[in-house]
Amino acid sequence: MKRYAGNKLLAVLIVALSVVVMLSGCDSSDEKARKQIALLTSADEFDKVKALAEKGDIKAQSKLGFRYYYGFGVKRDAKMAFSWYMKAAEKGDSGAQWAIGDLYESGLAVAADQHEANKWFAKSADQGNSYAQHRLGKSFEKGKGCKKDSRIAVDLYKKSAEKGISEAQYDLGNCFLTGEGIDKDERMAAHYYRKAALQEFVPAIFALGVCHENGQGVMQDTNEAYAYWKIIENRHPGASRKIAELLKTMPQKQIEVASDRSRALRKEIELFREKK
Repeated sequence: MKRYAGNKLLAVLIVALSVVVMLSGCDSSDEKARKQIALLTSADEFDKVKALAEKGDIKAQSKLGFRYYYGFGVKRDAKMAFSWYMKAAEKGDSGAQWAIGDLYESGLAVAADQHEANKWFAKSADQGNSYAQHRLGKSFEKGKGCKKDSRIAVDLYKKSAEKGISEAQYDLGNCFLTGEGIDKDERMAAHYYRKAALQEFVPAIFALGVCHENGQGVMQDTNEAYAYWKIIENRHPGASRKIAELLKTMPQKQIEVASDRSRALRKEIELFREKK
């Protein structure tokens, strides 16, 4: 079995676990997360899943595709992942359909084909898969593999955002801010940025800071802008630049107040994530 070492293994596990949650809809609490990781890295578990998949079990076929894709319990093999995902996708498994769409879009296991990717995203989205709804929305917004249609994109973003997908909440916020595919509404833009920011989605945190800087959909408040940007200072180049600019003009007392506010926002985000 191929092994990943140290931080590389941890990074792969974190990404993989997020996909497990997406594909299966399982709880992502710490205890269940630890159990999922233990199962993912078990060669014995791989053999059990493979045996079920070979007997035609749809969920097992999807899980086997996942394990081949990430190399859990077996050498990583994107083509084998595609093969097993396709077996499950053709039988109607929405998570596998999303995965097939993703593989067609990336061109990792098959020749890149955005039209085919959209077809599978649509099959998954029609079953209510919130991740597929978001990805299909991106295709319609950008006109990738289909005719550009911002209104359809917004409709798909709304469906995905209502189910808590931070990327969709952020993209919907952008649409409200610019008036693309929907009537411009800065208040609603800030509303959806905040929803995504509470999930610690970095682009949304930055955007919410800009809203407070400019008074877009919220009261203009430099302290609040600083507080949001401070959270992501080391993770977003724009935020670090904004902080540097503010520090040139903000008196020390104001910096202290804004820093206290930033700590309170961090705590709010942590509490929100713990409740999910």
